[in-house]
Amino acid sequence: MLYYKFQNYEEFKNMFGIIRHGNGVCSRKNKILLAYVKDKRLLHEAVEKNDYALLHISSMAELKKTVTRRIIISGHSDNSLRYVLELDGDFFYSRNLETDDLKGLCEDGDTKAIRYINHENGEKVFKMKAGKLYRSIIQETEFGRTLPEQVVTYLCEEFSADWQVYTQSRLPKNTLHIDKDFEKIYSSDCCKGDFSSCMTDKDYYYFYMDSVNASAAYLTDEDDMVIARCIIYNEVKDQDGNKWRLAERQYASDENDILKRALIDALIKGGYIDGYKKSVQVQVMQESSLTLRRIHCQTGNSE
Repeated sequence: MLYYKFQNYEEFKNMFGIIRHGNGVCSRKNKILLAYVKDKRLLHEAVEKNDYALLHISSMAELKKTVTRRIIISGHSDNSLRYVLELDGDFFYSRNLETDDLKGLCEDGDTKAIRYINHENGEKVFKMKAGKLYRSIIQETEFGRTLPEQVVTYLCEEFSADWQVYTQSRLPKNTLHIDKDFEKIYSSDCCKGDFSSCMTDKDYYYFYMDSVNASAAYLTDEDDMVIARCIIYNEVKDQDGNKWRLAERQYASDENDILKRALIDALIKGGYIDGYKKSVQVQVMQESSLTLRRIHCQTGNSE
């Protein structure tokens, strides 16, 4: 049964009528919205609270906006949902999940997933596909549990798309360089922010020019300032005599881990390296395989 006020049948057809497509297939307008306003639980709640606002939504955009706000309010009013997830400017609530200072942005630049802390699992950091995490958030709220499945699926799909646009807009617009300009990557005049490097402005870069087969790898922003850098050793030998192109430890503006990861990802995608050093470990990409293994190598005393 439909609990919705219409002036006449024509108004109903304009909103929920059948559309016949050129290939003969028929579909109903605003099918998800229709499933929502027909929901018996929604009517029951409206009668109990004498609040029929949710029954008078007239567009999908209004459905998304109104229902999302009700999910947030429902979560905020539930004292058992004590942790906050700040996602794209909105604050959602959960029993065990929480965002950290990165506000859901993944360190590896994954635009389709959300980074979060799980307090039920030793406060470890994980990431999850945006739509899957959003479904979990919805189902934790009293209001969210009353929503029809079609509406929940729609909201998760919309959130996933919005999250990807948001994360892509937050990623730095940068340019990758592979050259021999070692002076530039160790100059405070060319680097943006603090790289926490003891070699900055010390003129030690001649070592890479004169003593080893190496290349400077770095990202620059729109102002041509260096925001992440590392050294690529082009002929690193392991214990078996195999040669590798190894990216040494990465440095970035204000020690930004996302920028470091963005540099490594750009080098991998461009085919410029066979492996990279992170802390004391060396990770090597075996040709087309994604399998990683550790190798022992010697590159000299440098950053």
